[in-house]
Amino acid sequence: MPGDEHKSAEASVGKLETKEPQLDELLITLNKMTHVMEINTKRGNSASNIAMDTFSGHPSEDAKQWLEKFEAWIVFNGWLQNVDKTVSAMQLKLEGNALSWFQALPNMTKQSTSALFKGFSEQFLSLRPTWMLEQQLYERSLSSGDGLEEYITDIQRRCKKLFKTDRETVTAFIRGLPASVRLFVLQKNPKDFKEAIQSARLAQESLAAFPSFDTGSNNIIQQTLKEQQEAIQLLTKSIQEIKAADDGACINSARE
Repeated sequence: MPGDEHKSAEASVGKLETKEPQLDELLITLNKMTHVMEINTKRGNSASNIAMDTFSGHPSEDAKQWLEKFEAWIVFNGWLQNVDKTVSAMQLKLEGNALSWFQALPNMTKQSTSALFKGFSEQFLSLRPTWMLEQQLYERSLSSGDGLEEYITDIQRRCKKLFKTDRETVTAFIRGLPASVRLFVLQKNPKDFKEAIQSARLAQESLAAFPSFDTGSNNIIQQTLKEQQEAIQLLTKSIQEIKAADDGACINSARE
């Protein structure tokens, strides 16, 4: 019947109208899920692409710094709780003598992250004797090719490795400074390493702004040394004159 056909057509249209919003919602949800997956994929790729240096076990390498960086790297990648991934990651980043050491490790050591790190520390953190580190610290100075900030960081690292006190760190830091900067810092009489750094930075800024300050500082040093030498010579001469006078008096007394 015509009436029934009309009702059937209206019902079909109604169904289409109710399905289209549902389809739109599904498409929106699907797009959101796809976007989230793309973000997670990019995050995963960026994490795995972060560079991590290799370690060969040579005495010139800083084993402590490398191990700290390696641990931060596996934490960033979310591998710290996964022993297998941590072990595999370390194996990939070792070479030379360090890789030979790793390959000779007992399986028990490779079953625990803490045991692996402890074994690494025992093997590589005590390669260089303390006296050698002390000598290198003593000889460290701020050369023309270095920047002050680089020098500060290196002194901190070396002193930390040798468990130096703040006062000892200040002494090592000042000792390696150029003469003009060293004099400026000493005149400020820094109470700690932080103050010594601030004084050194201020000295460098002054030298950059007033190049003649460097020459003036050296002149002050030379003048001070000259005055001290003259004072010593004068004192020596006075002592000799007094001694000569005493000797003469003794001779006269003996004659009488």
